[in-house]
Amino acid sequence: MVSMSKGSRKDPNIAKLERVAYVLNECKAQSNRYPESLETILSLPVAKQFFVYSDGDPLMDSWGHKFVYELKGSNYTLLSLGRDGVRGTGDDILKSSEKE
Repeated sequence: MVSMSKGSRKDPNIAKLERVAYVLNECKAQSNRYPESLETILSLPVAKQFFVYSDGDPLMDSWGHKFVYELKGSNYTLLSLGRDGVRGTGDDILKSSEKE
């Protein structure tokens, strides 16, 4: 699994995860909580402005897999399943609201 802090900044999937994480954090700053589902962020004004330059679906990695979003209490985990589309393998990319 690739941690966001250890991954290459040139990877377009890391950049997409960072954009989604930014919008999630803005949502929390405005409403004091993260959204229940990832799809709900697309209707937020900040998302419309922030994803305007995204290639394709902003909630999908470049391999065609939807990002996995899990809300755990007051924290979230955001995951790209990587090229193989299988969770828990070495090509997964993880972003979490918890300090790494």
